[in-house]
Amino acid sequence: MNGIGYSIIREKTERLVIECSGRWRAEEDTLKLMEATSCCLKHEMSRYLSAYWKTFGQRQVLAVQCVKNTITLMCSKKVEENKWCFAEQRPTIVPRDWIDRFFWVKVMEFLLKLKDLLDEQESITLLSTNEVQQNKCWHFLLIRSSTVISQYHID
Repeated sequence: MNGIGYSIIREKTERLVIECSGRWRAEEDTLKLMEATSCCLKHEMSRYLSAYWKTFGQRQVLAVQCVKNTITLMCSKKVEENKWCFAEQRPTIVPRDWIDRFFWVKVMEFLLKLKDLLDEQESITLLSTNEVQQNKCWHFLLIRSSTVISQYHID
């Protein structure tokens, strides 16, 4: 991996994996991105075991692959219990000469889409963290109430 982007939240969760590939190794590097993003998701799933499935189902790990003058935005997400999805979301060409200058609009769209997805993932992580904390409180209350009931019956 050429780069890993972390969240700004204190958990420092992986958000973005970046790989720069040569034209002969693009397929192998795509597989490497697929493996890295799914490992990040599995790691996060183990950290947020008490989060709701609906919330975690919205979670994605993003990947950017650069091959020659093309950058491609991809993502990994869990779609069902045992099914994972690795999808290409947006490819774009980075202009290298004056003739291709109009592609800069597409590069800006690419960057704005990436920013929107990263912001969305931050809010999903905050929601997951809140759900975990809420479930811990309920678990504590259930344990506490069962202890009080059992003590009452013992006397």
